[in-house]
Amino acid sequence: MKQTLSDLWHGNINPISEKREADDEKTKKLRGELEICYNILWSKLDSEGKQVLDRLRSFHNELSITDTEDSFIQGFSLAVKMMTESLAE
Repeated sequence: MKQTLSDLWHGNINPISEKREADDEKTKKLRGELEICYNILWSKLDSEGKQVLDRLRSFHNELSITDTEDSFIQGFSLAVKMMTESLAE
């Protein structure tokens, strides 16, 4: 357990990047479709519209990172509760 915590602390364990490497075909297809739509929209915008679209993408990425972090924390907390309860029996 101590080694796992140490690895997590030092960045040797990264569940997000490990998940991305194992993306399934559905996820890859959705990412591709999203990029196609973004590029089509980008090509139709003027300079001001492109700035807004860039801000939108940036805010969306930031929100996604925050949501992912929150989900990780909630999942980890639930796992610890379950482990604590199982050891108490």
